[in-house]
Amino acid sequence: MDWSVESKKAFSLVMQGESLFITGKAGTGKTTLLYEIRRQLNGKKVIAVLAPTGVAAENAGGFTIHSFLRLPLTPYLPKHKIDPLVRQFHNDITAMESCDTCVLVLPCGRSAHTEAGWFAGKGRTTIAYIPERQEPELIYKLFSGVCCSIEELIGTLK
Repeated sequence: MDWSVESKKAFSLVMQGESLFITGKAGTGKTTLLYEIRRQLNGKKVIAVLAPTGVAAENAGGFTIHSFLRLPLTPYLPKHKIDPLVRQFHNDITAMESCDTCVLVLPCGRSAHTEAGWFAGKGRTTIAYIPERQEPELIYKLFSGVCCSIEELIGTLK
């Protein structure tokens, strides 16, 4: 077989004692490479060949990841409750997804800027409201507008 540059490098690294994770598309020679590595190291090294599926494990002469690590075949469900901060994050995302406009009222914190960036990235109307006249951040050019008075903000929202 003609070895690819990657296969030659992988083979060389294994022969030098390195551990590798070998991956690639179907038909690229992973199994053939594994057989050659095993043939060369027969009895000299302990080699674990693991694959995600039974068919792949059988073809490679190895084990499934689950059987090798003795993982249960049942879903993993954590015993503790979902962290309140994670739940709040999901609540925030749900609320944001239900809105079509974001008004970033300055001054504000980093989280509000992140949320405004999310709105702008989704192509939703995003307005920075700066009640105290100051130089706006350049990034606000991504927004739909910048308003400096409540009247201007109300007019923009209409």
